[in-house]
Amino acid sequence: MAQSILHPGLLTESGAATYLGISNSKFRELKLPRRELGRKRLYDRRDLENYIDSLPYEGEEGHPDEGETWLKENG
Repeated sequence: MAQSILHPGLLTESGAATYLGISNSKFRELKLPRRELGRKRLYDRRDLENYIDSLPYEGEEGHPDEGETWLKENG
């Protein structure tokens, strides 16, 4: 039985949300860039890592809006 295997660096919306530790609905609010593979819409793990790197550490000034600054700089 053939299985559909995605590139390990590409995640579905659900996989990307899980990777970030947030709900699917919260993930959709981030409006992060996605890639197309046929009819699939996938998220690149590097983009998720860049977003994570842009988040402030506890005690630092926070994001004005999650994803907003990241999108302005990278979107």
